[in-house]
Amino acid sequence: MSWKSTDGNDVCSPVRQLECLCKGMMGKERIVDIIMNYILFQSDGEKSFKILAAYHQYFAVNKAIASTAQAIESGERKG
Repeated sequence: MSWKSTDGNDVCSPVRQLECLCKGMMGKERIVDIIMNYILFQSDGEKSFKILAAYHQYFAVNKAIASTAQAIESGERKG
């Protein structure tokens, strides 16, 4: 699956896919976050697979974490 957004809000046009990948996924902080938190290693007994989160999963999880953290800080306790 291609990386289709630089900020999680706007989807890039097909013409700008390479630019979108470079700016959206390859930033220093974001690529480190993806490597540390968004790669899953799974095995079926014979082969091992590396699974990388898609762009929409990455942005959705980060928004959910930020929303939960804000709810805890405000004392609301609703994530």
